[in-house]
Amino acid sequence: MLDEIFSLLQSSSIFKPTLVFIIFFIFLFKWFSSTPVSTNPSPSPPNLPIIGNLHQLGLYPHRSLQALSQPHGPLMLLHFGSVPALVVSSAEAAREILKTHDLTFSDRPKSTIFEASLQLQRRLHGAVW
Repeated sequence: MLDEIFSLLQSSSIFKPTLVFIIFFIFLFKWFSSTPVSTNPSPSPPNLPIIGNLHQLGLYPHRSLQALSQPHGPLMLLHFGSVPALVVSSAEAAREILKTHDLTFSDRPKSTIFEASLQLQRRLHGAVW
């Protein structure tokens, strides 16, 4: 039955142009989806799809991060699982980042558990705090 359908499709004059059209759009989609969104990404060691760079952290993570910073510089992007993390390995770069973006780092991460909380220690940075 499948052979009959395939032979019927091959005999029609629209089969080959349709196949070329579909393959063209598949390649076009792959090409556009593989281009990086960011034009200037931070240097990063290669990572694995699910665990990211967790396999590169050894028994002593601080030593592993120091070793990774040698070829990649003081700023590098690591993926701990599916969470991207910008690792700063020099005091000068950390001072510059914290001075330039102090309001960004003054808040705590938003969490659905603590959104309704009215306790002072769990409030975000603002007028009430």
